[in-house]
Amino acid sequence: PWAADYIEISGNTGNLNIGFDGSDTGQFKAAVIKRGPDVDTSVEFLYLNDRQTGNLIIQNYGAGSTYENIVLVPMVLHNNDFNKLSYVYSASFDDLKVAIFPNPTFENELHIIVRTDRAFASEPRLQMTYEGEQGYLVMVPVNDSTYITNYRVDKSGEGTIVANGTNSDGVILSNQIKFSAVYYPPNSQGLLTASFVTLDVPAGSLRHGGTVVVAETENVVSYRELTRLSRNVDVTLPVEKAEAAIGIDLPLLGSYACDSAKIGFYRTTSSGARWLGPASTADGRAHGQLEVSGSVFVAADEVAPTISTTAETERGGWLRLKISDFGSGLNHDSIKASYGKTSLPTKVSAGEVWIHAASATDGEKEILVVASDNAGNVAQANVRGLVVGATSLSQISTYPNPARSYSKIRASFAGPAAATAEASVKIYDVSGHKVTEMPLANLGTGDYELRWDLTNSKGKLVANGVYYAEVKASLSGVSTKERRKIAVLR
Repeated sequence: PWAADYIEISGNTGNLNIGFDGSDTGQFKAAVIKRGPDVDTSVEFLYLNDRQTGNLIIQNYGAGSTYENIVLVPMVLHNNDFNKLSYVYSASFDDLKVAIFPNPTFENELHIIVRTDRAFASEPRLQMTYEGEQGYLVMVPVNDSTYITNYRVDKSGEGTIVANGTNSDGVILSNQIKFSAVYYPPNSQGLLTASFVTLDVPAGSLRHGGTVVVAETENVVSYRELTRLSRNVDVTLPVEKAEAAIGIDLPLLGSYACDSAKIGFYRTTSSGARWLGPASTADGRAHGQLEVSGSVFVAADEVAPTISTTAETERGGWLRLKISDFGSGLNHDSIKASYGKTSLPTKVSAGEVWIHAASATDGEKEILVVASDNAGNVAQANVRGLVVGATSLSQISTYPNPARSYSKIRASFAGPAAATAEASVKIYDVSGHKVTEMPLANLGTGDYELRWDLTNSKGKLVANGVYYAEVKASLSGVSTKERRKIAVLR
């Protein structure tokens, strides 16, 4: 049953870390309802461990961000404690980050980093349990918010790290990760099997060998347009990129009500989640491949890309528009554009889609654009844009040069609408002062011409020297400017 009360959280901006701690004698669920003006309302669950505790980090939270407010709904599934239940929450959360990976210098050592966004009030405590051996590690400060240490391993095995600390604001921080470390000789193969992940390392994938480290953290991050289906697993390889793809198998957390074809593997980056590849699912586990180190998780993306319905006009018959996808990311090879029955070339540059519509006549056109994301969600839209490029400015010339008694300035257009352009010229001296300004006459064949008699705007002859003719040409609302030198020598 749903709890009688809910907690609405709003205010501040940035990343919000929501924590939940239920009675150890009961069984709980905690749902988070995410709402925002530009996104569909979605529900995500906090994954609780056997102590009924868990957390979820909401990115892009706060006024003006993706999610303007969050509703936390606790649910009691079973309770052996007959005392009245109460839910305690705080507006202050902080994130304690713990990372473990092979020491880049010493082959048989693990490198451990503990970090927080704010300064630590004192040295964090790090408890290590590895293959039955337990103890505390001495941390060395890199700065007031980052500490490091090393741990020597003499054999492959599995362990746990529990980190605790307090930041300068007095907020108590904690994090716990499970990890496994396995040494692979050069070009060897084998399975790395931990309670939270399985890696299938094929022969030759690790050419130089080394220690592979996998770790599972308790902190979970929520990403826009993605439904998380597993925890994050940090995979650290001893090479920058594996020579052959390494198989990865992750357990899924609970049941999921989504299209299995939309499930994939993702890697966490500083700018959000990045698609790694599709996942196949069976018996509550997801199977995929990876080639590089990273923090990996499984999620479903069932939200199609968003296509802008208005395109910006560019020279040469190009239209520029925005197609956004915050989940699995846009599949560039899937982008198709057509005008009527004619397919139009496309390209992606600087995060924007360019459509070459020069085969259409000049004017405002409606282009059909189809695109899909990496998870296979398809979107299409009729995009309106002003096509200018079937007709274009092809040449500007000045003659004779040097000019003794006059100079002819000619602009030539090519294309079906060449005779509908407008052209004018401004003459400047070398100091940048405008000497005169005149329109070019339309000769009716795409050519526009002016005969300058070498006088200024007051009708007086200009002095000998170098002048600049700046020709401005306009066609279908798009203007272009080009300059040519004219030498006056009488």
